[in-house]
Amino acid sequence: MGANNRLSQGRLFFEDEYDVLTYTIATSGKPPKLIASRIYPGVEERTATARLSRLLSPDSTDVPLKWEKIKAILDETTPEHWMRYMAQIFGYKSPEKDSGLTPEEENRQIKETLRKLKLHHIPDLRRFT
Repeated sequence: MGANNRLSQGRLFFEDEYDVLTYTIATSGKPPKLIASRIYPGVEERTATARLSRLLSPDSTDVPLKWEKIKAILDETTPEHWMRYMAQIFGYKSPEKDSGLTPEEENRQIKETLRKLKLHHIPDLRRFT
C-alpha cells in the first residue's frame, strides 16, 4: 500500500470508541499530556491529563465522552483509526485516504516510479511502462 493513498494498517478491529481513541492517542507520536492540555486549555497539565484518562474510560461517569472531545482528540492526532472504526461498526469497507491526484496524475506518477525502478536494473518491470 502506498503511503499517500491508503490508510496505514495498524489494528484492524476496535472494541469500542474508547478503545479506538486510546489507540489513536497512543500511536499519534504525541505525549498524552500534550493532547490533554490542548483538549482542556487553561487547565493545569496534571488535571487535564487525569481528565483525559477518565474521558477514555468506559467506566467513567464524571467525564462523559461527547462529540466535541472526540473531534478535539482527532484534531490533535489523526482520524484514520476513527474512520476505520466507523466503517467497521456501520458495515462499510475500510476507507482510503485521498491522494489529491486525479486518476490520470496518479497513473503518470506510477509510470514514472516504475520507469525509475527500471533504470535501476529491474528488467521485469519493463512490461508495465
